[in-house]
Amino acid sequence: MLELHKLLDSVDEMSLEAARQQKRYADLAQDARERLQNTPADEKLMAKIAQAIAVDSSWRGAEPLEGVLDVRRLPQAKLEQASLIGVDGSQIYPDRHGAMLYYLLNIGSIVLRRGSSQAPATETVPTLYFDETVLYDDQHYLVGSEYVNSQRELAEVTT
Repeated sequence: MLELHKLLDSVDEMSLEAARQQKRYADLAQDARERLQNTPADEKLMAKIAQAIAVDSSWRGAEPLEGVLDVRRLPQAKLEQASLIGVDGSQIYPDRHGAMLYYLLNIGSIVLRRGSSQAPATETVPTLYFDETVLYDDQHYLVGSEYVNSQRELAEVTT
């Protein structure tokens, strides 16, 4: 039986810690905004971006278009109709120590159609892979995270 009265002091301490964390995160967010405003998109930063792309050609990130990083602007023309499609996936890797050997891919998508008065269309497609023919490679090794990641990325692009 859980005796809640024995946890009251800990719960009080936890609430104080939560308040400290909230303040700390607010301070960190403010610091990040200030750094963003004061960091130039200079040659040094562009060289770091080029290096990241050279090391990993699948690097995903925004490149600054102007000399500062916090530029915001409104679109020139308002689009009456536009479609925005988003896809993202997640995975559970095979665990040779689990009760059953499997991996799972879950692909979610959303389609927003501005100007159509339609509700956003959402879909998730979970797929469970447990057959030995998909769990092992040609050398009979259990597929690893790189393979599962590539299958997830393929499913995202296909979606």
